[in-house]
Amino acid sequence: MRPRLAVAALALAVLLAGCSREPAKSKLTVSPSKPKAGETIKVTYTPGTESVLANADSLLLQYWVFPTSPSSQARAEEVKLTRQGKHWVATLTVPEGAGCLVFQVSLARGVGTIDDNDGQCWDVLVYGPDGKVVPGGYQALASSYTYGGFLKRKRDPDRAKQLLQKELELHPKNLAAALQLLYLEARDARGDSTKQVALVAKADSLARVVPDSPELLTSLARVYRVLQQQDKANQIVERIRQIDPNNETVLTLEWQQIRALPTAKEQVARGLELLKRVKDPSLKRNLAGWIAQTMLGAGQERKVFMFLDTLSVPNPSAMNSVAWALIEQNKMLIPATELAGKAVRIYENTDPEKRRPDYLPPSVWRLSEKRSLGAVLDTYAFGLYKLGKLEEAEQAYKKAVELSPSTDIVQRYVQCLEDLHKDSLAFNVLKQVVEGGNTDPRLVEKLRALATKRMGNTAFVDSLVESVRRKSAESKRAEIEKKVAEGIKHAYEAPGFKLPSLEGDSVALDQFRGKWVVLDFWATWCGPCKSSFPYLEKFWQNHKDKGDVTVLAINCWQRKRGEERVKLVRDFMKENGYTFPVLLDMKDQVVKAYRVEGIPTKFFVGPDGKVYLKEVGFGGATMLDDMETALELLKKQVGS
Repeated sequence: MRPRLAVAALALAVLLAGCSREPAKSKLTVSPSKPKAGETIKVTYTPGTESVLANADSLLLQYWVFPTSPSSQARAEEVKLTRQGKHWVATLTVPEGAGCLVFQVSLARGVGTIDDNDGQCWDVLVYGPDGKVVPGGYQALASSYTYGGFLKRKRDPDRAKQLLQKELELHPKNLAAALQLLYLEARDARGDSTKQVALVAKADSLARVVPDSPELLTSLARVYRVLQQQDKANQIVERIRQIDPNNETVLTLEWQQIRALPTAKEQVARGLELLKRVKDPSLKRNLAGWIAQTMLGAGQERKVFMFLDTLSVPNPSAMNSVAWALIEQNKMLIPATELAGKAVRIYENTDPEKRRPDYLPPSVWRLSEKRSLGAVLDTYAFGLYKLGKLEEAEQAYKKAVELSPSTDIVQRYVQCLEDLHKDSLAFNVLKQVVEGGNTDPRLVEKLRALATKRMGNTAFVDSLVESVRRKSAESKRAEIEKKVAEGIKHAYEAPGFKLPSLEGDSVALDQFRGKWVVLDFWATWCGPCKSSFPYLEKFWQNHKDKGDVTVLAINCWQRKRGEERVKLVRDFMKENGYTFPVLLDMKDQVVKAYRVEGIPTKFFVGPDGKVYLKEVGFGGATMLDDMETALELLKKQVGS
């Protein structure tokens, strides 16, 4: 009996051990689970073992309040989480007018490390006194699935449409939800003329019942624009103008028209008149900045100083832009430097919360403001340096580098220190920056030069750079390994397609079964796409003769159509000397099928036809190495 008892005890111990293991995924709960506006709720976050925040010592709960009213914008807020054993807890009050709240958790130190629940985040709908979701609640939740900004929730237009349909089932007279749904349907119908005709008719039907509400009419105009009905969109904007001539939609259109005027003098004159009518702070800042730059471009330097002084709300960003342009050209150095100094004082003495955009959490905005102050201090220091005030420039540069240690700012700081014969300090500044991970060749070469002066050789620098690069490569590889593992876990069948190539052939994805395919969605107007292409070309050259991988660069979202578009893309490839294969998504149906939200976006499709990795944006100078590492890991784990 004893052996059996021992076996039973062991089995029980194993079972209990398995039950007590910490969950891999994080969990976030809200109590009460059906919160009402004005009610205080308790949010409990339990990080999973796989969470990037599993071992954090300080956390912030970031949340977005999506309103029920179409005239209000979603607003980001945050509150500090308090540790209670394995859990983190915070309390907050549900604002009036809220339709839903969407949560993510951020590291309090080193803002930007986020637990976003694998891109899903966590959400809670707001309920009314009757125990039902408030009218507009499902619409608010739908908005969270199409929202940009700093919220890390993956965009999911299909989920948004489902929620909007549910909203309309419960509240069929919710025109805001109907227009929001129609907009998403219109986006899906791009390139499909049959669907577009039907949706135009639907928009026309809604136009007859939409009341004189600028917010609803703005949504309708947006629908018409997506459906390429510009005349109808303009008619709707004119209708808004009759209701409120100073509405933001109307003023934005007028600004576009002003920018098309033939001379800078006309643009400035009309822009100044328009500025008097603008009430929205963001639009006012942007318009004022544009007017200042237009004046500057027209050689109206003295006029731009007077203009910036007359602004009712100071615009330090515009001040910095003007000051930098003048200092760089050695024009009006004294007033330009004074202008930069004035911008510095504004940043230092103004509560950053007053300028915070609704979509950014306070901690993220504070970090952004620090970087902005660093940039303005750099401009101020640059002016002082050119005026020969090197000691003052040194102090300003020191603060600038502490706040925003970009390569260019560090270079200027080091040059100032060398001119002051402070080579030892310059060496230490560069050493600290390189140790922090910045191995830009310009900084490394300067550090080598100073090391030669100080030590007679560059051995120390070479060893330091090699160590930093090795650690960086190891960290990047670990990051890619995690992405690849996640991609393999959630692999899915790649949408099939057949598209024309630049040579006129018809190319289907199925042709490449048995080998890896890298799909890269791009457009000729896309800056990040163009920045990434030299690296994509090198990747193609590395693999084109091996036969293990092919690249298909899928051109999409171009305004030109037909042969005009073909010529545009062909000329682009020829002028830049790129040789990787290009396909033309003439109706933007493939880019839609792959749910691309921004370009460039790359998909690694395996030999079995499944998508194993998705990369959005341009990753910088390490792009080639990153792609090779990802491919190597995928081949090892999925197969060649």
